[in-house]
Amino acid sequence: MRITPPLVSLVLTLAVALIFAFLPARAHELEEADSLFEKGLFQDALEIYDALYEESGDPAVRDAALLRACQAMTRLYRFGDAVDRLHNAATPEIAEHRARFLILKIEVMTLYNSHYGRLTENRAVDEQGNEMFSLAEAEIRAGMMDTYIELWALRDHLLAMPTGEQAYLLDTEDADLGMYPTLFDYLVYSWTRFLIDVATRESIKIGPGVG
Repeated sequence: MRITPPLVSLVLTLAVALIFAFLPARAHELEEADSLFEKGLFQDALEIYDALYEESGDPAVRDAALLRACQAMTRLYRFGDAVDRLHNAATPEIAEHRARFLILKIEVMTLYNSHYGRLTENRAVDEQGNEMFSLAEAEIRAGMMDTYIELWALRDHLLAMPTGEQAYLLDTEDADLGMYPTLFDYLVYSWTRFLIDVATRESIKIGPGVG
């Protein structure tokens, strides 16, 4: 069958129309989920973020959905689920997206460790005896150090990412943007805080020396 030019034009027009009909729908869903998130309806928002992450072919939409899905989990006190999700997710290829992913990973692991770190030296099990997701404090700290090292490799990109433009990732309203103008400054602050915390915990474990 020979396809005539008018038919080719019609097919292309329909294809383009379908593509543009699909993309706004995905963008609208992301906006809807963000609206639910801002209203505190984290479970409802999470369901939309999960669907977008699984179904969207747009890396930017997938990355945004993953970030907000994990943030929603932390608001629901599902810290283990959030850490598990980030551990199993593929690290984004685009440098800026990868930087945001790694920063969120640090923040989520910090929350997990502050709530469960000292309670998970042994593997947790549910009522049926099935092993639940859990990481010991040492495992979390090792994972955080590895993530900081990955972020350090992105320091040139972090220097070009103003903290004030990262409201989707961080709470920038109350942040001192003069002290932390870029994500590189945030990295230095966060890593220093982590190292001080590790040193403090180790000194507590060792205790005072014997005179």
